[in-house]
Amino acid sequence: MRNIVIGIKKQESKGYKLIFTFINSILRWSIPVNRITKPFFKLLYLLHVLIREFSIWIVKSLYYEPLFKSQCFQVGKKLWIEKLPYISGTGKIHLGNNIRLSGKLGIGFNNKILSKPTLIIGDNTFIGHNTSFTIAKCIEIGSTVLLLVELQ
Repeated sequence: MRNIVIGIKKQESKGYKLIFTFINSILRWSIPVNRITKPFFKLLYLLHVLIREFSIWIVKSLYYEPLFKSQCFQVGKKLWIEKLPYISGTGKIHLGNNIRLSGKLGIGFNNKILSKPTLIIGDNTFIGHNTSFTIAKCIEIGSTVLLLVELQ
């Protein structure tokens, strides 16, 4: 079997070359999108996006948010998160109103200095993707803050 595959790849004979050409034509084939099929695929695309966004909303609203809120000491109105933050250690999390946590967020509590380190996030604050906090005592982020991590 291995010799046949090598023969097809190297196109060692006319038969192998024919098989190679046939396999390549099958692998390169795609459904044509033209003025007849385009409306169907546009509708299919919109349906795909609708289902994807609805699924994301369901997971976020019925799973991520309640799980994260259960780990917080205080939560204000309008918490918006994309992913479930990763929390290690134990501490207190205070969230103000209108907080947006984008993407992956890491919160690490170092319990060597205090038994309950504290993270406080003020009102109207956005914390960007891949932000991590390691808290020994207290980190307080004020109100109306945009916190982004620059990737290098």
